[in-house]
Amino acid sequence: MKRIATLLLVILFLLTACTAAPSANEGADAPASTSSAEGEGAGSLEPYVMTVLYPGDITPRMESFIAGEFNQRMTEELNLTVEISYSPWGEYFNKLDLMLSSGEPIDWYWDGATSFAKHLSKKHCVELDDLLQNYGQDVLRMIPEENWTATTNDGKIMAIPSQAMPQGDKFYTILARTDLMESVGVESFSTLEEFESLMEQISAANPDVTMLAGAIDRPLIRWFSPDTHIRTQNYVYVIENEEGTQAYSLFENKELMRSINNKMAEWVEKGWVPEKVLTERSNDVTRMDNGNYAFMVGAILRPQERLASVRKNAPDAQLREFSLGDQPRYKELASNEFLYITPQCGNPERVMMFFNWIYQTEENFLFTCYGVEGKDYEINEDGSIERLSKDDLWYDWMFNNIAYAKFSSDVNPDFVSDLEHWEDNTELSKLYGFTFDNTPVKSEVAQIDSIWTNKVLPLLDGFVDFDSNYDAILAELKAAGIDRYTEEFTKQLTEYHAASGS
Repeated sequence: MKRIATLLLVILFLLTACTAAPSANEGADAPASTSSAEGEGAGSLEPYVMTVLYPGDITPRMESFIAGEFNQRMTEELNLTVEISYSPWGEYFNKLDLMLSSGEPIDWYWDGATSFAKHLSKKHCVELDDLLQNYGQDVLRMIPEENWTATTNDGKIMAIPSQAMPQGDKFYTILARTDLMESVGVESFSTLEEFESLMEQISAANPDVTMLAGAIDRPLIRWFSPDTHIRTQNYVYVIENEEGTQAYSLFENKELMRSINNKMAEWVEKGWVPEKVLTERSNDVTRMDNGNYAFMVGAILRPQERLASVRKNAPDAQLREFSLGDQPRYKELASNEFLYITPQCGNPERVMMFFNWIYQTEENFLFTCYGVEGKDYEINEDGSIERLSKDDLWYDWMFNNIAYAKFSSDVNPDFVSDLEHWEDNTELSKLYGFTFDNTPVKSEVAQIDSIWTNKVLPLLDGFVDFDSNYDAILAELKAAGIDRYTEEFTKQLTEYHAASGS
């Protein structure tokens, strides 16, 4: 059954994969494959050392793979040597910002869609249109047109988006250890009451397991605003079923903030939330991977992405996504993973050749993400992939490509069904395709960022009393310019909809 389910999933994605071209207007007629170096052999290229900052801890196999087989192929085909600096997830984003701001040598980097405006305003990325046309035709060929809207600003492509899988309600779901659920006789949940009851049961039966790997404020936003269909972006929200494009200050939705704080505080009191969330909020993935946590914020494909890592420490683990409530799933982005070339890059052309090489063939993609066939992985008769090495190599989600997607032979059939029907009840959000340019409120953003990190998030996470802190925090946000920020966000969103005719 597992192999059949996996085969169905692969077939589904291959049939639905879109390979239209992006804004360069050449993709639809692009050849099946082009040379990364536009006809140049590696021997005609000067040697180049490409530097990358990479999130996560180095694994023994990744270290030997990069130093051995991978760099051997890069040298042979692109006269390129890859050097990677690794940064733990909890430190990655701060280190990335420091390196980019100081101009340290770094050729390219990954970040999520929510940071796009920040990188634009800080000029931490370069325009890619000419590079894509001259050295990235396979990238253009493999990524659908709609995905490029997410990385385009003022008519210029500023990052490479992934060819993403379903995106509805990205980060508004809960990723669950279904093996722990089944151990207490529960197969699913859809209400907050059911979720809390489930945590009570799992906690009682498994005292060494912490319930939440991190805060789950977005799923709670979804739950506590069932009638208003709130969608958040940065510090604001829109109401999906409201006329117009007005954005509202998220923190000023006092009752929503109170509801989330009170609920999280209950869970903190019960020991369901690790205190380290206060100082390591972005480290929930690492915590989930250690096998001692039951739930975290989901991201649609996380059952597939996280299963191998979780199973290193919990061999019987199974994962599945669940939504709280029955709201429509709203889609904000066609893609969530962005690859940027930096202004301090010593050879942007060679970096684009590198990206192009990955997308050029399925074999290149599999080699990059899964290693050497027969040593690191095997392809089963049904098309599923069997990982022989449990160590992560290049993250497959970083270069996500539906056409080349492979799924583990032990993938949960429920996961297959979920993905097949994920977009059945999906609507495009008012925020779909919109990119906020925070340049006009750059000074406000710097102040708001600090208050949000140091004051708002601890309150939302339930570690700070609501009534004695809310008014003071709101006053600080007002003084920092949250009203000006909200006004500018509304202005740009309104202009975006007017220009697009939506």
